[in-house]
Amino acid sequence: MTAMFVKGFADLDREVAVESLPVIGTVPTWLSGALLRTAPAKFDLGKQTVNHWFDGLAMLHRFAFVDGKVSYANRFIRSANYREQRRSGRLSRGEFASDPCRTLFGRVLSRFFR
Repeated sequence: MTAMFVKGFADLDREVAVESLPVIGTVPTWLSGALLRTAPAKFDLGKQTVNHWFDGLAMLHRFAFVDGKVSYANRFIRSANYREQRRSGRLSRGEFASDPCRTLFGRVLSRFFR
């Protein structure tokens, strides 16, 4: 992997909530609501590392705008894969570009038992 893309695979491990972010300038008075985005946040899954952005464990990011103030919070999406990975320490199901079966026999066998 080239150095240019390394930051795109940096792990986020913590969930945080910041009540008030510093603002340079002013937030428009009419701006009220939330901006949500989802992105992969965890690629090193203990016993295994995934190499595709679609395979990282997903995290929601929320920026909220109220009365000229901005807050931020993030949280991992509690998917079945997230729960299984936390329990076993490895990818336990096939994802976009990652096969949890490392051997040829395991990959062939996984096609019959899904």
